Parts: sequence; structure tokens; C-alpha cells
Amino acid sequence: MSRQSEQSTPHRPIKLLLIEHEAVSRLSLTELLTADGYSVVSTARGEDALQKLRTNRFDALITDSGAGRDVSGSAIISEFERLQPGKPKLLITAHPLSTVREEGFRATYVSKPIQPEEFLLTLKSVLGR
Repeated sequence: MSRQSEQSTPHRPIKLLLIEHEAVSRLSLTELLTADGYSVVSTARGEDALQKLRTNRFDALITDSGAGRDVSGSAIISEFERLQPGKPKLLITAHPLSTVREEGFRATYVSKPIQPEEFLLTLKSVLGR
């Protein structure tokens, strides 16, 4: 079975978990992703994200490096890797990439401010689409 067919079928859009503590960014990204055909579950809180990871299956994770402020982005990524190994991870960051790399995030990076076209192209790339 191909990677793409594992992730979505004509009847099921790709399901993403989005963690972004900034309300305007979270809403904007949710609207952008939904308009592009993705199914998006979003939250502002890291603890909420961890609960969603434990009770749902996602095709990919998109998280802010600051995550929900109550749980680190690296902790969320680690839990996602543990529960759903091999799935793509996209990290949104306002920090210099050298700082993010030093913190050991294991994900593809997108810098803020988000450029919608670039963001969607990066997401499609990590999803293998």
C-alpha cells in the first residue's frame, strides 16, 4: 500500500492536529488548511493536544514551537512519535532555526510569519503529495 493511500482515501481527507497558542494564527491556519481540503483538529493547549493524540489518529502534526504554553513543543512531538510513529511533523517557529535545531525538535520547520503558499507547499512535501 502506498504512503498516500495509507493517509487518505477519496472518502477521507488527511486529518491534521494543529497546536497553536495564538488564536488569530490558529484560526487563520485552520481556515487555510480546511479550504485546501484537510480535516483539522486544533487546540491552543498542550495538555489538550496530548489528550487528543491519545484518543485519535492523525495523519500529521502541526505544532508551534511554543505549543500550548503548558507543554513544550518537543514534548508534544515526542508523544506523537511514540503514539503514531513515522507520521509527518511540521514545526512552526518564530525563533531562529539554529535555536530550534539546538533544542532537538525532530520535525520539518516553517518560520513565522507564515506565508500561506509556502506553508501549504511544505505541508504537501512532508505528506509526500
